[in-house]
Amino acid sequence: MRLTEPYYEKGSSEYIRSILYPVYIDKEIQAIIIVDFKNALIETCINKYNKENHTTLALTDVNHVFSYRFSLPHSITKEKNYISWNFSNIIIQALLFTIIIIIIINVVISFYRKTWKDYYYDSMTGFYRRDHYEPKLNKMTHASVIICDIDHFKSINDTYGHDAGDMVIHEVTKRIRKSIRDTDIAIRWGGEEFVIILPKMKCNDLIHKSEHIRKSVYFGKINEISVTISLGCTHQNHGENIISTLKRADKALYQSKSLGRNKTTFL
Repeated sequence: MRLTEPYYEKGSSEYIRSILYPVYIDKEIQAIIIVDFKNALIETCINKYNKENHTTLALTDVNHVFSYRFSLPHSITKEKNYISWNFSNIIIQALLFTIIIIIIINVVISFYRKTWKDYYYDSMTGFYRRDHYEPKLNKMTHASVIICDIDHFKSINDTYGHDAGDMVIHEVTKRIRKSIRDTDIAIRWGGEEFVIILPKMKCNDLIHKSEHIRKSVYFGKINEISVTISLGCTHQNHGENIISTLKRADKALYQSKSLGRNKTTFL
């Protein structure tokens, strides 16, 4: 069987190829069957193959570094045939694949961040959740502690409603956050009670920091509601468990409330 090179057929105005199929009887050629077909059939077949098999191979007559030459088997044609990569298709497919991967990664990261945030942080205040952070406190040393509590919070809820109470908590913790550093640890300890853990400070510095927090809440109504907080602060003694330090800070907080609230007490 032989394949001829393309030739122009005037009647059809097409380039034609012919397949020559010899018929042998007793090892002698007795006849030749000639089958003509359009040269475009090869390209059609290749395109169909590429579509069915998701390939990007194509016949081309351009010789470049990303192509290689081949010969059609059993052909008598002298034309040059090359197979090369269709880079436009490759780039499009690569871009689509990359976009899909990026979308998947972003979805996974968003899900992880939301799950992580819900697990570690209180949704209303943005402070650490007590049940998450309290077990870590035992490892702390050389710390200073401030405990804050919103004064007469039950009265705020009873007078203005729970939505207003939630708004007060949100705004108070927002002001507390602005008064401390990003590296300081803020924990929602109870409903309207908050614990702040700082690196150990001098006594005057700790009192000054506590007063700064108190004043940030006191000077400036929250939706026309006058809000104050009471604070207790203390230092962690050498070799002391942080839980004992928290108890002393809580005792200082109780004294602030006993003295009329909207005060800072250091023990």
